[in-house]
Amino acid sequence: MSEQSIRATGVDNQSNTLLSRAPQRAILVGVDMPGTDWPVEESLDELAQLAATAGVVCVDRVTQKLTRPHSGTLLGSGKVQEIAELLRFHDCDGVIFDLELTPGQHRTLEREMETQVLDRTALI
Repeated sequence: MSEQSIRATGVDNQSNTLLSRAPQRAILVGVDMPGTDWPVEESLDELAQLAATAGVVCVDRVTQKLTRPHSGTLLGSGKVQEIAELLRFHDCDGVIFDLELTPGQHRTLEREMETQVLDRTALI
């Protein structure tokens, strides 16, 4: 991932907070699990609006229905591979997950997809 493809991290002088790094072109990923509060498509619509506010162009959406998350990657290995292929196809520089990822999931997903990974919390 080139430095030009990622917006630089800076400090917002108004609120004195660190601005997160966000991809310029991203794929949104939603997971449909039992007990979620919102339908996955509605949640992805909201995530797309948040991403657009951060200057991110959302070029595709991927969803997966799970009964429970996979510990290492949240998603199944086939879905991770599908997203990696879509990243190359759409020439994206990041993925934004609609759920909060554990630090281990975050590292594993970045390594396996070879791209920047954000979750909803990091985007906000």
